[in-house]
Amino acid sequence: MGANYSRNLGCKIAKGNYFAFLDSDNSWIPNKLELQIDRLAYSNDNVAFVFGRMELNYINTYIIPPDNLNIDELNKIICKENVIDNNTVLIKRSVFHQVGGFDEAMPRLQDWELYYRIIVVYQYAVEYVNEVLDYNVVQADSITRDERKHIDALLLFLEKHIETLNADSITEHMWTLIKKNIKGQDEDRLKKLLAASKIANTSHILYKLLNELYTQTEYYETLLKWKENLERNPARTIFSNYKDMNGVTIAIYGLGKWGELIYDELKGQGIKVLYGIDREKENFRDVVVVRPDEIPTDIEVIIVSVFQQYEEICEVLSGKFDGRIISIKDLITT
Repeated sequence: MGANYSRNLGCKIAKGNYFAFLDSDNSWIPNKLELQIDRLAYSNDNVAFVFGRMELNYINTYIIPPDNLNIDELNKIICKENVIDNNTVLIKRSVFHQVGGFDEAMPRLQDWELYYRIIVVYQYAVEYVNEVLDYNVVQADSITRDERKHIDALLLFLEKHIETLNADSITEHMWTLIKKNIKGQDEDRLKKLLAASKIANTSHILYKLLNELYTQTEYYETLLKWKENLERNPARTIFSNYKDMNGVTIAIYGLGKWGELIYDELKGQGIKVLYGIDREKENFRDVVVVRPDEIPTDIEVIIVSVFQQYEEICEVLSGKFDGRIISIKDLITT
């Protein structure tokens, strides 16, 4: 009958005052329940559950939610994404049954839908333990890998909660579905959702689409320029104009594919990168990884490897950093 049915049946049979969940690819820290029961025992009556952080091992290692989670903004955050892992939750029995438990129609995202319902629809408060309570190693046959179920689940989530979501969050979810190139029945459901949202959301989607196309154009133009520079330069490097970087304390902001390219290019020229700046990654090559809000004072140059939101990133950095900020386009066109 599926995981949601099984969880609901288990909770129907269970006699305790609290419910906790542990999936086959997860493991708790030894004192998880002790920490959470103590927290709930002294919380207000309006608190539905307590949750913590989860360490996810899937290709790379991620901590969810990240360190900079603002619990006061949880109502807004959970509209756009789920930062509550089901295996970190300890929930009051009375609340679980009041809101109806897990939606058994959801093929994925069932924990997100349940906790969204509790926080946004029923307006319960929650408590947060800011430490890793659970470890998750994604298995080869994990449902997390099933793209078809993700599309179905996201459409169901939107159909169920379209009236309580704001324009920005609806746009984000619609855009996710559009990028998946959905067709046929899925496309019909998406059109109905757009009509049902009762906001000028089409303009939001159009803006998002145009912005994405612009970003992709920049992305490919930069790759082409990089290639041309490599072919023209006997040393086959884009850093010919940045020889003054040797001996400078450098950080790369954004440790994705572009961050890797820049790191390898610098290393090939004998230029050492001491720091990486990233919201999610904990480790990257041989550099010290820090969060954007904890930039060390000895950094002299930050190379931003992110195309999207570059201006916003620079604005945030300028409030905490007095050194030189260089973009990918600066590197290639200078």
